Amino acid sequence: MSEHRDGVDSLTLIPSGGGAFELTIDDKLVWSKKQMKKFPDYKDIAPSLG
Repeated sequence: MSEHRDGVDSLTLIPSGGGAFELTIDDKLVWSKKQMKKFPDYKDIAPSLG
């Protein structure tokens, strides 16, 4: 992720329950652990980071 540090203005973690989380960028869902039932690899989210 360090190669994207200049393109990310902020990151907000909103706690939830059950280990589920969703990653959104500009209000667009990029990854849902609940839907995919697995933790994302970097390659899963990298294309969305620009």
